[in-house]
Amino acid sequence: MKYASIFILLVWSTAARAELWDSFKAAPGGALRAYLGDAVSQNTLGRMYFRGTGVPQSDSEAVAWWQRAADQGDANAEANLGAMYDQGRGVIEDDEAAMMWWRKAARKGNAAAQVNINAMIARGRGIPEDDVEAVVWYRAAAETGDTFAQLMLGRRYQIGRGVGADKVESYVWYDIAAAGGNTIAASRLPESSAALTADQIAEAHRKAQRWMAEHAARP
Repeated sequence: MKYASIFILLVWSTAARAELWDSFKAAPGGALRAYLGDAVSQNTLGRMYFRGTGVPQSDSEAVAWWQRAADQGDANAEANLGAMYDQGRGVIEDDEAAMMWWRKAARKGNAAAQVNINAMIARGRGIPEDDVEAVVWYRAAAETGDTFAQLMLGRRYQIGRGVGADKVESYVWYDIAAAGGNTIAASRLPESSAALTADQIAEAHRKAQRWMAEHAARP
């Protein structure tokens, strides 16, 4: 591998060697691993180009590196590609492509992709509006600890959109999100509790505390 790597550097163009050198200055080990095909390093290098950290800012280079990592199944790179297609940065804006990459990442548990899918569904972009599917992805992201998804899941239970209305379950998710620092969820707790009996509030608290205890124990 050592000699093969040296050979590759010798035959690359001057521009490619200059690009590699810029990457080396920013993150030597990671840049080499990226060029040798490591998906995690490729995702990191894509992020560096996206932010202009240690290398010239370039949306097209970010997309290129994220594409390489995504082709190897890296969920973070898939989520990042989805965002680039959604925003039309480094690529032509394409809602269907954004949804495709976000779905790939979401199925691997990427919370950002799960939340972004919901935003697309809510706007009817990239897929017909589907309240039931929205709840599925909100729940998946909520289970990872994403407080925005927890807030939205609480709201869905409160108004019965995409899921049967359940005031207790709504309070549970507001309570969990508020405990995680979501101030909007905290502000909705008084309104939510007004629709419940004292026994129902106690039940909701127990469910929220049990969920938080179980998830705090996870590695």
